[in-house]
Amino acid sequence: MRLKTVLTVCLLILLFSCHEERTERSEKTTLMRLSAIEGIQHPHMKAAEYLAKLIERRSGNRMRIQVRSSSAEESIENLLKQLSFGGITMTIAEGDVLLDAYPGLRSLICGDLDSDAEMAYQQVLENIEKINSILASSNVMVLTCYHPKTRGIFIRDEDHTDLERLRMGTVGGSFYAMMYRSEDGEPETIKLNDAAGYITDYTYDAVEAPIIDFAASEAYGFTDSVTIFDNEVLPVFLLMNRSVFKSLSNGEKEIITEASELSRYYADSLLKRAEETLMTRLKKEKVLILEDGRR
Repeated sequence: MRLKTVLTVCLLILLFSCHEERTERSEKTTLMRLSAIEGIQHPHMKAAEYLAKLIERRSGNRMRIQVRSSSAEESIENLLKQLSFGGITMTIAEGDVLLDAYPGLRSLICGDLDSDAEMAYQQVLENIEKINSILASSNVMVLTCYHPKTRGIFIRDEDHTDLERLRMGTVGGSFYAMMYRSEDGEPETIKLNDAAGYITDYTYDAVEAPIIDFAASEAYGFTDSVTIFDNEVLPVFLLMNRSVFKSLSNGEKEIITEASELSRYYADSLLKRAEETLMTRLKKEKVLILEDGRR
């Protein structure tokens, strides 16, 4: 009788211990970090915060994401390195930066320079699986990609209407330098933070950049005209550390995948609205807008 009682107690203790272990495992929180160089008010950062809230809510707070806007001194190249070895879990990278780091992606993320922007964007979305096969060796993967930003050439003086003769700096990588080649060769790649100074001190006659980013530098206040290009073909990518994604359960992977797609629609709508607001502001300030400046 005593032996039976002891065995019963031991069995109850074992069952209770197993229940505690299962409960602890089910309540464990996976903490992830998303860092990007855009300002916290940028549409892409707002989309990142939206993504974090979706994932936290749908996982019952079992997955949480800290969204951080990195300092101006930190480069996206450094963030890509951190992403690769797991220093951060996610980041947002411009298509030209990804192209410079992985030249093999050119045929997958670059459409024809004269192609329709929306068609090129949809093509990139269809190529994500192929893109990820190239990124696999770097332990990085694409979750989704956001719509290309509208880019423009901000010109210092009204009489500089011949783009071929402009001394131009470009906020972007080698792809954009190739895209806006002039008589003096390819424009020099510059940092966005330097754009205002370069255009006001006549280092350059013009600066080529995404209009939403250039506006943030406040350099547009020194320009007389803007030539808008609508044939951009390089989107912005939401990236994740591959090892972290593979370590998640199927249910958690599904939550992140679906939330990423919803954040794409949200980011695209915010970007379109922000660009429209900027264009209205530029027109009010008597800046000449030259639409569809494709060459």
